[in-house]
Amino acid sequence: MSESDLIRPILDGIDALEGANPVNNLAGGPASDSWLLEAGSRRFVVRIDKAAARTLGLDRQAEREILKSVSSAGIAPRLIWSDPGQGIQVCSYIEGESWTMEDTHKPELLRELAQTLRKLHELPAVGPQFDPEAAANRYASQIGTAAAGRIAERAGRLAAKLKAETTRPALCHNDLVHSNIVHDGPVYLIDWEYAAVGDACFDLAVVVRHHRLSQALTEVFMRAYFGNPRPAEYEKLASFGTLYDYLAGLWYLFMAKQLGSSPSIAEELSRAMARLDLP
Repeated sequence: MSESDLIRPILDGIDALEGANPVNNLAGGPASDSWLLEAGSRRFVVRIDKAAARTLGLDRQAEREILKSVSSAGIAPRLIWSDPGQGIQVCSYIEGESWTMEDTHKPELLRELAQTLRKLHELPAVGPQFDPEAAANRYASQIGTAAAGRIAERAGRLAAKLKAETTRPALCHNDLVHSNIVHDGPVYLIDWEYAAVGDACFDLAVVVRHHRLSQALTEVFMRAYFGNPRPAEYEKLASFGTLYDYLAGLWYLFMAKQLGSSPSIAEELSRAMARLDLP
């Protein structure tokens, strides 16, 4: 039996996908598998959860409501159908190319991304509260080492400090790695499973820290977002960058335990851990 045959019973139970056929299996992760579907000239993505989705604390009902908001703003795929209880979601397919690491180092694209993020952060702050301390503790619990516990403790202290300083909570994507950014004319954002309400600076910090932007490119990005950023905004960016490093370190430790240490996971883990000032 082929992989496409395995999901056929699921597709046949969704009226919105009548006549749709699997094209190929898209890159998945520990929480879910995704498939590209075609029905005539229409294309969809169906995502089917694995058991790890619950372990990771993913809130599919909240994601559903967030997708309705961000797709209406023209910055995300359109939600076609979902069943949060069954862990199945169908969205429109964005006909564009996901960014590469090299794309994040192009000033003109960084400016376009900054404008998309401004649209996102100006939307109504719908969804759950982003709780990086709870996420860090969840990852550390799954990893089960003393080192992971120490990272989670530091993440919790920093997260509490930054939360107390947040004056304007905003809806954030929270996972702005280059593969979740698609250029198809406008810049779209995909994979909203970690979206929540928090400080908009965390989104900016993920872009800068994960993609290792130079000082000059960081300046381009910050100016496109703020216009004329103040020194305090750069200081805040650095603090949220450190918080991201703690979470990224824990995430890649978790991924290595769940999936094994592939070259890509090992590389990202090494980079994240190297940026942390740990004893």
